[in-house]
Amino acid sequence: MSEPTPPAGDGGSQNPFAGFDPKSINAESIKKAPPQVLMMGGGAIAFVIFAFFDWWSVNAGFFSNSINAFDNFRGTLAWICMLGVLAVAVLLVAKGPNAMFTQVGAGLSAVATLFTLWFWGWLPDGPDGAVQMKGVDVGASFGLFVCLIAAIVSTAGAVMLLV
Repeated sequence: MSEPTPPAGDGGSQNPFAGFDPKSINAESIKKAPPQVLMMGGGAIAFVIFAFFDWWSVNAGFFSNSINAFDNFRGTLAWICMLGVLAVAVLLVAKGPNAMFTQVGAGLSAVATLFTLWFWGWLPDGPDGAVQMKGVDVGASFGLFVCLIAAIVSTAGAVMLLV
């Protein structure tokens, strides 16, 4: 019997992960990476770390409470997207420029930015929000601000790499 032939129009597509060696990532390969890739990776690392910090808090005298990214599905989905961006940045450092990886990274970081903004917009805060009492401090916290900036930086790096 003869071996089956690939379907017409396949074009001989190649596996983009072929030849990936995790040992190829070292200080020298990171130094050689374009700054846009470093923006993607740095933003993703900052987001992954600061997602564990407070994203929203309420303080009223002796009572205080706060939540982080994982107390709401929007923050968790943003965190998962940024893990994907980090993986894309690692692949770009290891394998060099790749349009498909860059497009995936740009999409994931943009979605993470939107989820983070959605998380922030959903939160009650201040006199216009759900909490309107004297002596009560309610609003976004440090972790949310850092993660939003990190997601924007990561998205900007991916978009600059595409252009």
